[in-house]
Amino acid sequence: MNPVTTTENRRRLEFECDEATRDVILKSSVLVDMVDKGFDIKAHQLGRLRDAVHRRDAAIAAKRAAREHRSNS
Repeated sequence: MNPVTTTENRRRLEFECDEATRDVILKSSVLVDMVDKGFDIKAHQLGRLRDAVHRRDAAIAAKRAAREHRSNS
């Protein structure tokens, strides 16, 4: 495998994982602020957070699988 491609893939996975984590933190912070201000949280708002958490979990799983693949090669 081309070492440049491997490095690029690793960086892409890191970036996706970091972006997904930031998205979860941002959405969580917004919901906490809304609750603190007495707003009613709607199901679609919680759905957005749930989707962000699933994207983050998928990014982490992809990163873990790539790391295991590299260690087994």
